[in-house]
Amino acid sequence: MEEGSLITYKNLSGPIAVQLELTPRCNNVCNYCYNSWRGNKDSEKELDLKEYMAIAKKLVKDEVFEVVLTGGEPLLRKDIVYPLADYFSKNGLKVGLNTNLTLLTQEDCDKIKDSNITRILGSLSSFDKEIYNKITQTKNYERALDGIELLVRNNIALGINMVVKQENKHQVYDTGKFVFGLGVNVFCGTPATPSEFLNSKEELTPKEIINTLDDLLRLKKEYGMFVDILEPLPRCIFKDAEKYEPFLKRDCGAGKITAVISSSGDVKPCTHVPKKYGNLLEKDLSEIWENMGEWRDGSFMPRECGNCNENSYCSMGCRESSKLKTNKYNNLDPWSDPDNIGERKVQSESIVVLPDETYRIYSNLMFRDELGGKLIYSPKTMTLGLINNDFFNFLTKLHKEKNFKVRDVLQEYGENSINLIKYLKSKTFIKKIREG
Repeated sequence: MEEGSLITYKNLSGPIAVQLELTPRCNNVCNYCYNSWRGNKDSEKELDLKEYMAIAKKLVKDEVFEVVLTGGEPLLRKDIVYPLADYFSKNGLKVGLNTNLTLLTQEDCDKIKDSNITRILGSLSSFDKEIYNKITQTKNYERALDGIELLVRNNIALGINMVVKQENKHQVYDTGKFVFGLGVNVFCGTPATPSEFLNSKEELTPKEIINTLDDLLRLKKEYGMFVDILEPLPRCIFKDAEKYEPFLKRDCGAGKITAVISSSGDVKPCTHVPKKYGNLLEKDLSEIWENMGEWRDGSFMPRECGNCNENSYCSMGCRESSKLKTNKYNNLDPWSDPDNIGERKVQSESIVVLPDETYRIYSNLMFRDELGGKLIYSPKTMTLGLINNDFFNFLTKLHKEKNFKVRDVLQEYGENSINLIKYLKSKTFIKKIREG
């Protein structure tokens, strides 16, 4: 088995993950909300269950791996959430739910389990009641905490996202510590992305973003929390990129591996982008995806990024933010500073695999035919890989064994097979088993 068995990432035939908006309505009125339809009650309609099921069938047909039900606040459409989740999960898709937590009941928790929603992302603007109510322009603080406690009590996987701006930038650490005390171990402190509805005075500076990440790293160190951000950052926001490498693994998937479907069936590259490329009630996903080709052909890459020696592993930030600030998609992200790159050399992570180690392939890997090979997706770690059919056959044989020892694989498939195992480890498709 040669290392050349790996094939490089190319243009995919369709998204691997989709956000499905069930409503433009929300019982919070967060002053950072990015949705382009916010404030215009006539701009988005709501589909009925029959229409959503027609869309769902197309997503299943085109082998989308994961669907996140979102809004607005999706729990304003409980008549839609659970039938859709049940349909998707029964057809092999992973299902997540984004919610502000304020409408959850015990009955919802039961239905979340029954419909096999495996991942909940809840929003909490602050641990501080006054700041939370001010940002959301409601008095929903206690209801949000009740929602967290319900999910924790029912052992439903929950992560909390805090959108960070000037108003709450000093509360990232305390909010993470607070939710940890409530039983939540996953916490994201995501810098507010510039949008037409966010006052520019509320945007964070690059220094304040770094302070936010320092708070997250402190939470990880002191409490063992899993911490992250949910938006891509350009590498050149940092002078010391190595320290913040865990936050730089998130690429911009808009129109490359992800898409958003609005509550009227329109398809967009991402929630921030107002441009619509087609309606799923009228066209197939593959046709709409092809219309979105400008997001994959490199035309939106800033000139400065094209000359950068780190562009092969940089997200280049948010293209919609660039459009908002400069009126062009192919200009630098507003947080970029190419002068920070200089002559630095980023240390690539060394993947070590030893002959006496034992590994197991994660059982929930998902596959689809792509570009003459196989696309692999891990819902557990949300990592993606593209391999050829020889590598897939190798992987299938390993998967038949509950565990495999590296030495045995090398003896059967040759010394070069260690490169394939390293690839699987780098993508977290396998986990090390401690013996004895």
